[in-house]
Amino acid sequence: MSGTDVRTFGSVQMAGRVCLLQEVFVGVGFPLDISLCPARRPPGRTEGQAMLIALLIALGVDLIVVAVFAAFVIGRRLWLKRQPGEFAGAIRVSSGDVDGLSPKWKRGSGRWVRDVLVWSKAPLMFRNELVPVDRLSGEPQGHADGVRRLGDKPVVIEFASGSAKIDVAAREEHRALVTGPLTTPSPVPR
Repeated sequence: MSGTDVRTFGSVQMAGRVCLLQEVFVGVGFPLDISLCPARRPPGRTEGQAMLIALLIALGVDLIVVAVFAAFVIGRRLWLKRQPGEFAGAIRVSSGDVDGLSPKWKRGSGRWVRDVLVWSKAPLMFRNELVPVDRLSGEPQGHADGVRRLGDKPVVIEFASGSAKIDVAAREEHRALVTGPLTTPSPVPR
């Protein structure tokens, strides 16, 4: 077989699959006019147009899944923004160990529920990390290194959670939201 014969054979085989696809759709009552079968091809439609339409139909299910997923993510972000006391920022563990958080700055959205910081991790914000906070440790100087997109002078607040310390960075105008119910640093127990 020459190279031309292989291409022709592949094209005929694909045309047969598209004809079968059309038969299935027409059989269930869905009028589908994308046939590559020469006997059923509408006048003026080329094989390329028919293949494009067949490809879009085959990918249509995947596009619907992507659209639903995107709507869910956008809806979740909008829901989080409407929660009372919500602020955008970044979080890291400066010392010790807290499940679900790392020593690197990670962006997300936070809010307080009593003395528990509820942190939703970006970019999808599906998972919430619940961080029980014992006390406000203060504002460490110069700890905003590596934090981006939070303004010129982001505020960094340090909290104690058990033996661990976490830093939360946010825009300066969100200082009251970041500190939440813990407004003044409490003395460290000795």
